[in-house]
Amino acid sequence: MSAGLAFDDRRHRYTLDGKRIPSVTTILGVLDKPGLPYWSAGLVARDAITNHDYWGQRIHNGEDPEQVIRDLKRTPWKERDKAARRGTRIHQVLEAAAHGDPTDCPRDLLPMAQQAVDLLDREDVRTLETEARGHNRELWYAGTIDLIATVRGETWLLDWKSSRSVHETHVMQVAAYAHMGTILTIDGEEKPMPHIDRLGIIHISDSDAALIDVGDPDGPAWDMFQAAHTIHSHMWEITNMIKEEA
Repeated sequence: MSAGLAFDDRRHRYTLDGKRIPSVTTILGVLDKPGLPYWSAGLVARDAITNHDYWGQRIHNGEDPEQVIRDLKRTPWKERDKAARRGTRIHQVLEAAAHGDPTDCPRDLLPMAQQAVDLLDREDVRTLETEARGHNRELWYAGTIDLIATVRGETWLLDWKSSRSVHETHVMQVAAYAHMGTILTIDGEEKPMPHIDRLGIIHISDSDAALIDVGDPDGPAWDMFQAAHTIHSHMWEITNMIKEEA
């Protein structure tokens, strides 16, 4: 394994040469997501109604209502963690499918695994790398690439997405990955990032899978990621100034 790049699975943190380096998804976290507050509010409201007997009984038993409110407010984070655990399992299955071996698949993920295999065959996707960690030393960020493959003679950088829809940040994510200078393969070999011709999202569900061409690595998504990176890096500078003055 490279002495430079390391990943802490428990904390989900990258370090490069012993220094913490932000992930692509962390950097993109500075962008406004207007749908997120509505999603969070909806989860809390649904939990309050669906489990009204449970929440009402806690108050009836004399528990501090503020504590009940605090627990209800945690609902979106509990749902996020549940989705993250399922996402990890899905990626393990899709990684195996990319290597042509979707065996030992949990029963509930079999339909999705079959959709993945069918799409890869249909689009003639030939795997080069899966789950390769990489970094951009100049802009100082890191991340993990789902799939690098050839598609119809071109080299594509691809990301699996099982969300309801594909978002702008998903495109920025693959653009950022394509501009990493060095990757660490799943076998621990360090090598230069291959030249990437196209970016793609594989949008997958139990009943369908589609390869979405999201453009050139040097297109607008790369410009947008660099803008988010500037905001993220300056945010830390401002935060440190505030702490020094406090």
